[in-house]
Amino acid sequence: MDDTSRTQNTTPGPPPPKGLRRRYWRLLFFFARAFLSLWVYDFVLPRVLRLSWVRAGAPARHERLAVQFRELAVELGGVMIKLGQFLSARVDVLPPEVTAPLSDLQDEVPPVPWPLIEAQIVRELGAPPHEIFAEFNRWPQASASLGQVHLARLKEGEPVAVKVQRPGIRAIIETDLAVLSQVIRWLKWIGFVRRRADLDALYAEFADSLRAELDYVQEAANARRFAEQFADDPGVCVPTPVEALTTRRVLVMERIEGIKIDNYAALEAAGVSRRAVARKVFRTYLEQIFVDGFFHADPHPGNLFILPDETAPHPGEGRPFVLIFVDFGMMGEIPPDVRRRLGDVLIAVIQRDFQRLVQLAKELHFLLPTANDDEVARAFERLFERFYGLSLGELRQIQVEEIARLVAEFRSLLYQFPFQIPQNFILLGRCLGILSGLAAGLDPDFNPVEEIEPFARRLLSEAAPAGAAEVLQQLLEWLARVWRLPEELENTLRFMRTGTVTVRLTEEDPLLSHIAGVEEAVRQLADALLLVTLVFAGWLTVGSVPLVAWILWGLAIVLGVHLVMRRLLG
Repeated sequence: MDDTSRTQNTTPGPPPPKGLRRRYWRLLFFFARAFLSLWVYDFVLPRVLRLSWVRAGAPARHERLAVQFRELAVELGGVMIKLGQFLSARVDVLPPEVTAPLSDLQDEVPPVPWPLIEAQIVRELGAPPHEIFAEFNRWPQASASLGQVHLARLKEGEPVAVKVQRPGIRAIIETDLAVLSQVIRWLKWIGFVRRRADLDALYAEFADSLRAELDYVQEAANARRFAEQFADDPGVCVPTPVEALTTRRVLVMERIEGIKIDNYAALEAAGVSRRAVARKVFRTYLEQIFVDGFFHADPHPGNLFILPDETAPHPGEGRPFVLIFVDFGMMGEIPPDVRRRLGDVLIAVIQRDFQRLVQLAKELHFLLPTANDDEVARAFERLFERFYGLSLGELRQIQVEEIARLVAEFRSLLYQFPFQIPQNFILLGRCLGILSGLAAGLDPDFNPVEEIEPFARRLLSEAAPAGAAEVLQQLLEWLARVWRLPEELENTLRFMRTGTVTVRLTEEDPLLSHIAGVEEAVRQLADALLLVTLVFAGWLTVGSVPLVAWILWGLAIVLGVHLVMRRLLG
């Protein structure tokens, strides 16, 4: 992901080619009608005119709209398939009447006729398929929005999958993007949306990622890089590209067959635990996002497969398996500084450090600089109290009334709404949305917190040695503040006696003895904290700077002896 400012925007571009103008107007008319329907039936009638009975027909209306979109997307393909795949995977936030009709979009894209595919292969590889491959299945194994996959076998006998880009897809993509740019201009009329996101930047990011998917040479490079990341993990498999047979529009890769990740019946029949699959996928993405900074940004069910180990027994927790990733056209990259802050977010979450969460949200540009830190931190705390630790299934069962109560409690905060969508998080946000829906489908009782907490603790432990000097500096600064507490308390008491706030006390007043006791307690606390800090700082630096560690431990011994002697001598 790149923070570099973009010059692209959603101003109208050149008109679509003549043959695609009908497509352009069909899509534009569909979105206009859908927006008008949602605005009238879901906002004006129930909220403005108070016609509550309209809500009863909402599920049926939403289902009809989803079915109509699916039919249009299947017929036209292109960007609409990508949009439908994203919506179909959001079972965690969208109702079944919307996700169910769209789920078929994973497989329902009509294939390109064989003569067109054969001509594409000849243009790219310089010869017809029968001269290059020992076997080539003319009927596609999978037909996706941008290309389709055929099974084949090399002359050497190795089974491969051949991905062929749909002829003319580039012009279709540009036409669909022109439609989306118009839809975004409509969204700009909604102040709530316009204030929260740079829609032009989000559109540019989405358009760039789509265009990148059309370069199969880059996709092969992505696959090799992704494979290197998981070279030490036998539970993750990445097909190897055949470089000699890869061009911008044809990609030949090693063929590894498995069970589609949302084929729950097949997984259970193979003895694979659906819960184990959800955990493996989630853990793999934690590594990609927070450790490697290079992640597969399109984890819909058509791109993830499970290969069970048929030779291994499967006890109660299920048969061992390998997670297979395919299709590396849409990848995301997170710069080191952003990755470090995201790791800090996880650590702040498990430590319940809400003020730190607010600060990190501002550094990541999710919060506007003008946001009220204390109020946002209090909102985070309330959300954690209620929702932290719930499974995905439990989160889906949250009642609307409870959400309404939270909205009422933080009405002033929401009215100002100091949140925004950073431009460079579009791929990560899309990926996490699909991933959440995927995990909820595999295991409704899946609890992300159970995976996040140990991972965050691992990040914390790994970061300590590398940042020992920084941590030590923070400890010393904190220690200095603690050490000054008795002096500051004495100054405060002096101010109370001589300053503008006057407190009259006699020598016999019992309050003086209480104050002296408090001062002594604070001094003892400072001594104890100093002792603990010296010991901990020595442990923290012993691996990197042993000399400093032994000096700190020596000071701790001297201080300990001093404290014991002072206690014995009264």
